[in-house]
Amino acid sequence: MGLVKPTNFNLPTFHGFNLEAIGQYFIAHYLMKNRYGPADRVLPLFVNPIAGMFWDMPLSPLERNSAGTLVLDYFTAEAQRLDNLIIEYATNSK
Repeated sequence: MGLVKPTNFNLPTFHGFNLEAIGQYFIAHYLMKNRYGPADRVLPLFVNPIAGMFWDMPLSPLERNSAGTLVLDYFTAEAQRLDNLIIEYATNSK
């Protein structure tokens, strides 16, 4: 297994995920070798560095929930919220 942070390579997209929207909070968990099944599988993860938590993201950026909205919209909004929180904290701590 391995972890890859595509933003370190200045990629605008990665496996269809818009990294400009999710940014530093996207990490790809790779299953590189598997004795009992398929290898080269990517499991997208959303990382909240403030809380130290990971969430599974949809395998496809086009996946929709039962309401018909893109599941990825939640993670994009959460990335924006975290960015705003970090900026607010940094400006208030000076």
